[in-house]
Amino acid sequence: EMVKFKHLVYEGRKTYDINLSCGSISFGNIVEKDDEKIPLSTKASYQVLNKGEFLINPLNLNYDLKSLRIGLSNLDVVVSSGYIVIKNKVDINKKYFNYLLHIYDILFMKILGAGVRQTLNFNDIGKTLLVIPPKDEQEKIALYLDEKIAKIDASISGKEKFIELLKEQKQIIINDAVTKGLNKNAKFKNSGVDWLAEIPSHWEILKTKYVHKSIKFLNTNRICDNVLSLTLRGVVNNNIDNPEGLVPKDYATYQIFEKNDLVFKLIDLENISTSRVGIVHEKGIMSSA
Repeated sequence: EMVKFKHLVYEGRKTYDINLSCGSISFGNIVEKDDEKIPLSTKASYQVLNKGEFLINPLNLNYDLKSLRIGLSNLDVVVSSGYIVIKNKVDINKKYFNYLLHIYDILFMKILGAGVRQTLNFNDIGKTLLVIPPKDEQEKIALYLDEKIAKIDASISGKEKFIELLKEQKQIIINDAVTKGLNKNAKFKNSGVDWLAEIPSHWEILKTKYVHKSIKFLNTNRICDNVLSLTLRGVVNNNIDNPEGLVPKDYATYQIFEKNDLVFKLIDLENISTSRVGIVHEKGIMSSA
């Protein structure tokens, strides 16, 4: 049958309990938040979300079109009062309904709402239609999806581990080639450098300053055809990767880099999730940091 949303569920009356942990929705899952980061006055305004109830994040749909905004709670928590807590009116299989709302979220919900911040209320959702099979079919579909998705998730997990092993192998291959060379029968000597250990006996050790020179040529003429940045993917062109609004308007403090220049990032060293060295593939400007 096709049934209106509001005939299946209703918006729960807000209740409050500061003794419960704080929670939120994260990509379709209800997760706990760090209570220590939430002021007590803010937590006191949070509404109760019980296990078995559904949570909808109806805020700023146009700001984030990727996140999953509906989820079935497996926790007793308190959540922002801006969220919508819904409870079922009729007897439904909640796992099936959760899968159904997942697709509703992806295919339809994000086109609803109004205003600059494109925010929903329960009335916006309540008048939309959902498809509801008989209860026994709901249970069969939910069971089928649980089994299929468990297999897919296991396959993904296995491939992710394999990818990590390949990345590790890649690093070992690079390390061996650039610090030990390609001749496995070469004679080796102590490099005297902790991170290098032994190197081929016919190789030299030189200070970086004798191999490269540092040049700082500021962009005083405001040349900014190609605004570059150093990322995990190497040096990229922000004109392509980060259109409007994500780079500063004044490029006077930026340096000019020529093709094949080497870039070293010397700040924010504790951040291990970014590259430190890259090669420039096209002339452009980049932060003087």
